[in-house]
Amino acid sequence: MVAGLALVAGAALVAGAALVAGVAGLAAVAGLAGVAGLAAVVCALCFLVVFFVVVGVSASGITQFVRGALTGARKKGARIIFVTCWPGTELQNFVDLIIAPAVGPEVIAGSTRLKAGTATKMVLNMLTTISMIRVGKTYGNLMVDVQTGSEKLKDRARRIVAMVTGSDPEEAGELLREAKWNTKAAIVMKNAGVSYAQALRRLRKADDSVREAIGEDLEPRLKKILKK
Repeated sequence: MVAGLALVAGAALVAGAALVAGVAGLAAVAGLAGVAGLAAVVCALCFLVVFFVVVGVSASGITQFVRGALTGARKKGARIIFVTCWPGTELQNFVDLIIAPAVGPEVIAGSTRLKAGTATKMVLNMLTTISMIRVGKTYGNLMVDVQTGSEKLKDRARRIVAMVTGSDPEEAGELLREAKWNTKAAIVMKNAGVSYAQALRRLRKADDSVREAIGEDLEPRLKKILKK
């Protein structure tokens, strides 16, 4: 399993993760996966943005690139989460939290892309989903922080706004146009009865949480819709 790192700022996953994971892959291809110093350099570059938590991923628990990056992150004062399928790794004494799914031996010996890889992906899915919820990208069970760069995504935004606000598709589209296709702002505008500028102010004050910006819980509405 190729070593990878996910960098977390507060509760939010940051784009710097892609840089680290990408360099990790290049290092592995170039035969540099054991160069811990390279990982420390990459981690230092990524800390141009402030990171509070670094998540290291190594199925075997012995990947030198990940070790080097975690060491660099620790020196920067970050909290460390380590995801591995080898709970016996000595790194458990170095990190703040270890997540170690018990997958047992692989069907093909040593092929950690099988059970270990699948279990690791499930753990990372949970971490990223929780992060998205904590930074306000969701409302109820809907991903409302939609980037409407295409007609397909604009249609998705219309459907989300219509469902959350109880509007028909045409009204939802008009709301989105008034909100400059900002889905979260459109929802706040309708449900709180405010202008676009006021909606943005509410969202900023609520740390981008739609639920807090309008003071309303979506769950009863969704349950009512699902019963129909």
